[in-house]
Amino acid sequence: MAHSKDEQAAEQAVTEPEWRQPCNTLSDVRAHIDRLDALIAPLMAQRLHYVQTAANFKPSKEAVIVQSRVEEIVQTVRGFAEKYGASPDAIERVYRAMIDEFTRQEQMNWDKVHK
Repeated sequence: MAHSKDEQAAEQAVTEPEWRQPCNTLSDVRAHIDRLDALIAPLMAQRLHYVQTAANFKPSKEAVIVQSRVEEIVQTVRGFAEKYGASPDAIERVYRAMIDEFTRQEQMNWDKVHK
């Protein structure tokens, strides 16, 4: 099965041999966390942009919430977590929190674009 460039980049980011090497100090751990936050935050901003853009195509504020789509996303990221050796439950909780907040943002944007 062919992977998109984004999927290939994500795969490479978590399969690089050095990413799971032990840290020798708390400072090392924090440096890695800071480096990852610098990568994650812009991706979240992009994701939020597209979520808010979706409001343009939804017929009502209530239509912003599509529970079947939420469950589809959750199952997908649980699979990613398993693939990369992370806790699927932890990843699910983080995603559900992000989806809840991004849904609120999309609802606010729906009000703006459908005045």
